Amino acid sequence: MKENYNVVTLKGTPLILLGEMVSEGKIAPDFTATDNTGKEVRLSDFKGKHIIITSFPSINTPVCATQARRFNIKASSLGDDIVVLGISRDSQEDLHKFCAAEGIKSVVTLSDRKYGDFGERYGFLVKDKDILARGTVIVDKDGEIIYAEYVPEITDEPLYEKALEALENHLLHNKFTLKPLPYAKNALAPYISAETIDFHYGKHLQTYINNLNNLLDGSPLKGKPLKEIILHSEGAMFNNAAQVFNHEFYFETLSPTPKTMPQGALMEAIEERWDNFENFKKEFSAAAISLFGSGWTWLAKDKEGVLHIIKSSNAETPLTAGYTPLMTIDVWEHAYYIDYRNRRAEYIDRIWNLLDWKTVEERYAGL
Repeated sequence: MKENYNVVTLKGTPLILLGEMVSEGKIAPDFTATDNTGKEVRLSDFKGKHIIITSFPSINTPVCATQARRFNIKASSLGDDIVVLGISRDSQEDLHKFCAAEGIKSVVTLSDRKYGDFGERYGFLVKDKDILARGTVIVDKDGEIIYAEYVPEITDEPLYEKALEALENHLLHNKFTLKPLPYAKNALAPYISAETIDFHYGKHLQTYINNLNNLLDGSPLKGKPLKEIILHSEGAMFNNAAQVFNHEFYFETLSPTPKTMPQGALMEAIEERWDNFENFKKEFSAAAISLFGSGWTWLAKDKEGVLHIIKSSNAETPLTAGYTPLMTIDVWEHAYYIDYRNRRAEYIDRIWNLLDWKTVEERYAGL
């Protein structure tokens, strides 16, 4: 089972999460759990509804109890098209007692103890602790994950308002929001600092998102998927939409515990194009270093599956030329200036330590 490091801590002590962590834009895996009567419940039982899944370590702690109560209060006002699932490794007996004592009626409380399905398929299972990590996952009515949060410190409460804002924005014409990172903001150190993440992700990307939402007001493209907006817009709207896509794609390519080399079909395609991985790496790095001004360097495949290294200036993206992006390095100065000043070559050399080839392989396979 996959082990995920540098994601959560317990009172400052790092924990290991087991299973496949989830992220926005992916289809939510189905899972089976039991409710507080022992009945089997599946995520697919709620098909066609928006689903808030709130995960907590144990209902018998104050923070977890507060988490269940807060979502219970909010759930009662969300309407019939939205369901809230609260899941932990507690026994069905403990869940039943808690719900009766606290008057929890609007949250479907579930136990992951019998099957362990949720913890493993969503990457919330804590190794050697028999508990789930704390967090929130929101799934839209089509089964796509629109929000995922793994709370960095397990004793802290989740970001209730941010999760509910993501859902409300999605319901209100699919407004774009800043997606939570799939890792702690300091997890990419020493290659990318928490300060860079604060500015690059927290300020620059947020600004592109704000600009895009403002530009979409009154536009026939409002409510359309991001890629469709990119392909059918120009000027400021294109620039901001493309930069939202480019940045989200970039941050999702990075990992504090990456798969460091490609394998299988992707490696075969790289070797067919560049003879070996080292040749590819040298050519890709040279392209990124030599790109004049601001922009991006991409690994992408064409419609025949042939791989290409593509340099794009400013907000340009391979999507507009019909390519499928697989991997990118951001060479705008705000991506590296805090940590490397004007030493772009050093930044590019070190970022290879964060590029996750498992993610790239999944994109190549069309997953």
